[in-house]
Amino acid sequence: EWNALLSKMTVKGGTEAQKRTFYSALYHTAVAPNTISDVNGEFRRLNDEVAKKDHPVYSTLSLWDTFRAWLPLSSIIYPELLHDVVMSCIEMYDASGELPIWPLSSGETRCMVGYHSIPFIVDAYVKGLVPDLDVDHALEAMVASSHLSSGAADYERLGYIPYDDMNESVSKMLEYGYDDWCIAYFAEL
Repeated sequence: EWNALLSKMTVKGGTEAQKRTFYSALYHTAVAPNTISDVNGEFRRLNDEVAKKDHPVYSTLSLWDTFRAWLPLSSIIYPELLHDVVMSCIEMYDASGELPIWPLSSGETRCMVGYHSIPFIVDAYVKGLVPDLDVDHALEAMVASSHLSSGAADYERLGYIPYDDMNESVSKMLEYGYDDWCIAYFAEL
């Protein structure tokens, strides 16, 4: 299975050491996300209930540090995976009332800033990887999630997050601004 995955890309040129480095990096792109559903389709939801889906459900979604590079790469070399990952994000919203930030197994770590499942969903949708996505429901999930993030009240009231009120205010503003642009773009589709 690893050989099939690694053969999705062929390197021409370079030294053997460079090829080994490339294929090691490509291997690392497939270490996560992880399937959390059992062979019968059952999995533990974020609200701790057991549910069942007819597609694999994924977690270990480090969305903050992967939406910029892993997602675009994956949409080319693992497009079949992204459908189920997007649907897993919507499932997490259905269970918890919020799209995932950094889910780990059946829990949410909230360890990063932003709500980057939104650009993840938008990118996959625009590329045609989730044609069965309920667009209205996805937009509802995006808007609801944008109001729940740390500093959202100041951001909505003032248009920024004061640095003296919250750690990482500048990082949060940059991330929220991008994510909100993605919501607006998705709403116009």
